[in-house]
Amino acid sequence: MGETLSYHCPRCGKTHLISYGWFFRSPATAEQVMNGEYGPRAKRNLERHPGTNVMFEYLIFRCSCGHARSKEVMTVFDDERAPWDRDPRRKPVWDNARCSCPRCGKRMHITENIPRSIICTCGARTEQALCECLFD
Repeated sequence: MGETLSYHCPRCGKTHLISYGWFFRSPATAEQVMNGEYGPRAKRNLERHPGTNVMFEYLIFRCSCGHARSKEVMTVFDDERAPWDRDPRRKPVWDNARCSCPRCGKRMHITENIPRSIICTCGARTEQALCECLFD
């Protein structure tokens, strides 16, 4: 369950989409990971922890320069609990929650705050976000 927001830049006309929330994947996902579609590190970690749960979610990343973006993050858990179980004591064995800022190149950090506007890659502040769609 999640939402996609649209941020329009009045200077350059570019539109940035930011999605957040978790979502289900089909049963084919484990097979896709094992076929290498999510990269060698994901495959290696799923091989090391067979029968684990995999969760997919869109997380919001923010940079110190003011730019924000979302990324589809895959997390592998080494237990049998439901992937969306948010127990803070539960530790993932692997995730791909790392990204760099397309504007300045610095490392971006996960934020729980949904930005009202962001700094566009051209340097201007975008207009306030509009809801594009909701997803399950």
